[in-house]
Amino acid sequence: MNTNKILKTSFKYRDNLDFKYNFKFGTEIEFISPTSSKLINKFTNKYNCNDNDIKDYSKYNISIDASHYDFEQSYKPIEISTPILYTNNDTSNILNDIYMFLINNKSCVNLRCGNHYHFSLDILKNNFTYYNNLLKLISAYEHIIYKFGSAELSYLRKNIDIHSNSIKSNTQRNSIDEIKNYYNSKRYGVRFTPYDTIEIRYLFQSLNPYITQNNLYFIYKLFEYAISNKYDNELIENRLKNKSNDYIEDAKELSNILFDDKLDKLYFLKQVLKLYNKDDLKMSRIHNINIKQYIYK
Repeated sequence: MNTNKILKTSFKYRDNLDFKYNFKFGTEIEFISPTSSKLINKFTNKYNCNDNDIKDYSKYNISIDASHYDFEQSYKPIEISTPILYTNNDTSNILNDIYMFLINNKSCVNLRCGNHYHFSLDILKNNFTYYNNLLKLISAYEHIIYKFGSAELSYLRKNIDIHSNSIKSNTQRNSIDEIKNYYNSKRYGVRFTPYDTIEIRYLFQSLNPYITQNNLYFIYKLFEYAISNKYDNELIENRLKNKSNDYIEDAKELSNILFDDKLDKLYFLKQVLKLYNKDDLKMSRIHNINIKQYIYK
């Protein structure tokens, strides 16, 4: 692996990612703003927002995030919940537009902000093998997913052990109902919700559109591989049984499993290994943190 090439190849926004399937999903975007009321009004006017207190997933929902309990009084925590979206390049561009809107309106994140994705259970086709494949895949490479999911950060986000705990020791379930009933808590990095979705909770919330595009495509690829004929059960089982301490080699292995395109592999490894140059992070916004410290020296 040429780390110098990864470092010197700057992120670029990709207009044509290889989405083979239109998977149904939604995402929750947590951030903070010094002008919360003004921002909420501007966002509501720009997008088709729900104006009811009860969430309506046919529209965008935006509100003060009451669960976000530790913040400076001058910065209010806000959450955006998207309507139902589909994994395709048009959706990727829509999300990019939202993140650019937030950046242009002085939003940022702090270390408690998470980015959660809800994918429809329709993807897994009520097939126990697909459920099992997905959980084993995530469990086998969970240490890499945590590193990837920390986005710009070289460490895990605050309270991740409470909000996105490991599933590694708990993947042996005997039916779909048993899987759903066990992983129904927000304490796990993977959660089966009452709304027939599977929530992926590992991600730190970045506002950097390069990283957020990377996040969406990576999660999509986890699902795509889990239902694929290419799924290598022997390899995944071996990785589960034989713990590795070499996260660089494990990251390379996972990149080869999920991605065919060389640039997709490179961007994935850049985010896992934190091989960021100054152009990669020019649109990152983390409150009270000098982003220069995350530029690879």
